[in-house]
Amino acid sequence: MGWADGAGGDGASGRLHPAAGGAGSGEWTRVSEPVSHRRDAMSGSWQAALLIARRWFLLKQHWGIARLIFWFSVLGISIGVSALTIVSSIFKGLHDSIYAVLLEQEPHLLLLPEQGRALREIGALDSLLRHLPEARLSVPVLSERVVVARQGALAPALFTAAAESLLQRSTLQQGILLGEPMLRAQRAVLLGAALADRLRALPGDTVELLTPAALERLALGIPTGRAASAVVVGIVRPGVVEQSSFAVYADTVFGRTLIDIPPGSYSAVQVWLHDIKYTDAVATSLRQKLARHGVIVQPWQERHRQLYDVLRLERLGTTLVLALIVLVATFGVTASLVMSVVQKQRDIGILRALGISAREVQRIYLLQGIGVGAIGTVLGALLGGLFYWGQRRYGWLRLDPSRYILSQVPVELSAWDIATIGLIAFMLAIVAALYPAARAARLHPAAVLREE
Repeated sequence: MGWADGAGGDGASGRLHPAAGGAGSGEWTRVSEPVSHRRDAMSGSWQAALLIARRWFLLKQHWGIARLIFWFSVLGISIGVSALTIVSSIFKGLHDSIYAVLLEQEPHLLLLPEQGRALREIGALDSLLRHLPEARLSVPVLSERVVVARQGALAPALFTAAAESLLQRSTLQQGILLGEPMLRAQRAVLLGAALADRLRALPGDTVELLTPAALERLALGIPTGRAASAVVVGIVRPGVVEQSSFAVYADTVFGRTLIDIPPGSYSAVQVWLHDIKYTDAVATSLRQKLARHGVIVQPWQERHRQLYDVLRLERLGTTLVLALIVLVATFGVTASLVMSVVQKQRDIGILRALGISAREVQRIYLLQGIGVGAIGTVLGALLGGLFYWGQRRYGWLRLDPSRYILSQVPVELSAWDIATIGLIAFMLAIVAALYPAARAARLHPAAVLREE
């Protein structure tokens, strides 16, 4: 008896037929098949493998512990894909929301003096920034660390002074909680919300501002220190929550009466860009132009490097932990398919004896792995997409606005994220099917049928 290619060991180059002397002569000759016939046979072998894989998958009499593990593996892949999709959308939404709030009131670039404590050539610097197409706004500021006192309560703070019109277009654009930003009034200041709460200060109250020079003179018993009283005209919430506990804002006129700085000089220049994606390019360009003038260019990423790194590490760590769910599920796929190979040795032996090649048997189990990956990935992606849609539309997960700057958990998801997560899970399922497929292909029909 002669088998079709693969079942008698003849390969894919042709089939064995009796020689001219007939089958009784015991001689066989290989007759080459046309390429088109071999292609049709290859296509047919995939169709046959798919048909058998589907029948083995659906027949209820084969359901048992292997099938139970199989479906738990599908469920595990679905849960893993959906969890990765949901967590990825939350972290991406949180990342975007934090920096959106942060960069509404925080400058994208900060220009600082390299030596000394003042930028003296402010006119030339302002002209350079005005001719920079990416720059939206530049704000020269005066800054000094101070101690704010009110009715015996003391709190350290960072005093920042700039033109009121520029402050309202930048830092104070959306941060006013109480009062009005009337900084042109004589000795008027705005306090950060947490700082005002610590001092029990409200609009209309008076506070004392003590500079380092004033504190030094007071410590020496000299009563002529540079201390100043100011009226609180408003309470603000800066973009960075931590700044709320030490932020004090004032107009440039009042700032020059408090800070000992040469006329026409400033402590720093804050720069806002039209789009933050140009931050690195603009920073590099300004560094090249301002290096010889002793000006340091500091992008927002450097000022908030710790926050940026923490968010990135949290997202990476959570993703790796959740990826273990998918990995464990793929081991379940391997276990269920190996048990299926053991249970179906007789069927595999009969198929091999009927002419099914080892490669076609291997394809049967690979197709089952593909089916697991496809079902689990699609279900997981649908669950993750459903959560994303519901959270965006209905806000299922809400936050306390009195404690957080956001009213609900932000989510952001792209097709690229779903495709990446789904492709990884799908490929892991296929890899999990390689060993069972290879084991099934190594079964010898004669040995299997003899044992059965």
